[in-house]
Amino acid sequence: MTEFLFPDNTVLCNFAVVDRLDLLRSVLGGRGRWTAAVAYEAAKSARALPALADLGPEGWLDDPIEITAESDIQQVNRVRRAVFGGTDDKPLEHLGKPRPAS
Repeated sequence: MTEFLFPDNTVLCNFAVVDRLDLLRSVLGGRGRWTAAVAYEAAKSARALPALADLGPEGWLDDPIEITAESDIQQVNRVRRAVFGGTDDKPLEHLGKPRPAS
């Protein structure tokens, strides 16, 4: 079964803004997953978008994936820097935005 991983909080916020998390849940059909970092971001975003507060307790994104192995952490950081322009001094900065053109 194919799982859909949310590497970013943006899609969750977009569905919450239009009050259609139910639609996202239905489309995913139990195959959605999120990382601990995205779960943390969603909890913070729930201050402005209360519908996000139910994601954790409802459990339809399953338990957050914890990335703990040092090799996995290094690989995530390489992708953050290469793809999203992330920096080590701002590890929680929202990175789901396009980088400015050079």
